[in-house]
Amino acid sequence: LTKQEPMQVAFFGDGRMGYYSISSTAFLAPQIEGLDFHEPWGSDDNPTITSEKVIFVFLPEEMENLNLVRKDYPDGQMRTEYDQSGMPLYWLYTVNTSTQP
Repeated sequence: LTKQEPMQVAFFGDGRMGYYSISSTAFLAPQIEGLDFHEPWGSDDNPTITSEKVIFVFLPEEMENLNLVRKDYPDGQMRTEYDQSGMPLYWLYTVNTSTQP
């Protein structure tokens, strides 16, 4: 086994869901630190991102925060997961903070 690099997941769940609300996540990926964001992006009340690699997760009602994060980290990679009817379940936006302005 090789040691994976530490990373953080910044989870925007609109108060109805958080990173640790799926208990198997921490077990399957213990090198990842989950951060739940309950305030709008940019608020001092949110956790501090300290990792060079960050995966942002946005539920559909968090589209405004997704757009704000993309302005701050324009070189990220976007991925959308859909339900069976074709509606977005969530967006993943992966960034390397050390290469951003």
